[in-house]
Amino acid sequence: MYTLYAIFIFYFFAALAYGFSIKHREIRPLLYCAFLSIFFILVAFQDNYGTDYELFRDIFLGKIELFPPYKGIIMYFLIKFLSPLTTNYVLFFTIWAAVQTIALNCMIKTYEKFYRFDDRLQIFTYILFTLSFFAMSFNAFRSIIATTLIPIVFILYYEREILKSFAFTAAGALFHPTIIIIIPLFLIFDLFKKHYKVTLMIFAFMLFFVFNRIGIIQIIAGFIYNHAPANIYTDYLASYHMKPYSESIFSYLGIYFILFTNILSMLFYKKETDKKSIFLYNLAYFAALLRILFYGIPILGRVYLLFSVFEFFIPYVLFKNLNTKKAFYLGYLILIAFFITVIKYLLFNNRVSF
Repeated sequence: MYTLYAIFIFYFFAALAYGFSIKHREIRPLLYCAFLSIFFILVAFQDNYGTDYELFRDIFLGKIELFPPYKGIIMYFLIKFLSPLTTNYVLFFTIWAAVQTIALNCMIKTYEKFYRFDDRLQIFTYILFTLSFFAMSFNAFRSIIATTLIPIVFILYYEREILKSFAFTAAGALFHPTIIIIIPLFLIFDLFKKHYKVTLMIFAFMLFFVFNRIGIIQIIAGFIYNHAPANIYTDYLASYHMKPYSESIFSYLGIYFILFTNILSMLFYKKETDKKSIFLYNLAYFAALLRILFYGIPILGRVYLLFSVFEFFIPYVLFKNLNTKKAFYLGYLILIAFFITVIKYLLFNNRVSF
């Protein structure tokens, strides 16, 4: 619980400090470094907080068999190298947190260079307060780094730095092999650059919403399970990983909130003419569609997680356009609603449901 208390203290400090920095912009570079440092400290010195903490601790201590190299070759060799030298598993978590922090800083710098955000502090704050990214940084130790690298890969590919883009993809595969699922997306990459009609976008969102509500993924999974030859992967199709790990009023309402905020953002998307803005909108909508389709299916939620960072652009756009007297400062209410979803993820990490 100590880590959870520390996280909420950090959020309280971050909200006050960011508000203060709006009128005192000279402190923002220092504040960004402070936020990044606190992120590192919390992830490095977590105290049995994340859902996978005990698993990786026991793997390091040799109580559980080490996973095969193809599941994450960098972590595999890090454990292979460190564990014979020490039983201090905190050292392992500290090194891995440093890697996470470096990757996160690299991603934020890439976003800042690519788009007209105010600065790195603004980007980091939106990621902290509107996404599950921070909570997942305590859990999906290997795949969260792949998640952090994917925006870099897409932005580099957009700017026609193809070799660098593939190099970052290869680097991500060393942390978690699931990043290779983005490779087919390069074949249809131009689709992320197009400006679509809002009617088409709404239709896509409603269609994916209906698919989720009728359980189309579970239906397909059941069909494959019953007709395909049995193997270690088909068992997943009928496992508890295909159902929500917990049921609560917030998890039930979550899919409606995602649907509402994305459709609301289309009021501004339809007027957008800037090519980079359209690109970031489309990436966010792509991630949101995956989130809606896979909502309540934990094993496929890991696929959505890879693209989840893209979604912070939606609350950014909504706050930017609705933070006015004419809009009754609706932007603040939307940010608060996003933060409530963040709290839900943080509490779930500590096995608390509400």
